[in-house]
Amino acid sequence: MAYFDELLPTSLAGNGLPVRRITVGDADRAVRLSAELYRRGFYSSAVFFPTVPQGQAGLRIMIRADIDQAVLATFADHVRELTDAA
Repeated sequence: MAYFDELLPTSLAGNGLPVRRITVGDADRAVRLSAELYRRGFYSSAVFFPTVPQGQAGLRIMIRADIDQAVLATFADHVRELTDAA
């Protein structure tokens, strides 16, 4: 989790749980990003109001202990590319 938090810092970094939310703001954008990540081979679920506060929609990520650091780095690259472009 520490490695993931270095790659993609979130407000939940360091909380001891394997779940993170990458906030993107808009619910439709979160759904589009989730679908594109899935198309690229990575599952994340879009979360939005009422699950999270209004305007804080994002991607819910759960990291397993058996995920290789190279895979996490690739995932982070995709997230950064998509969130910078969207």
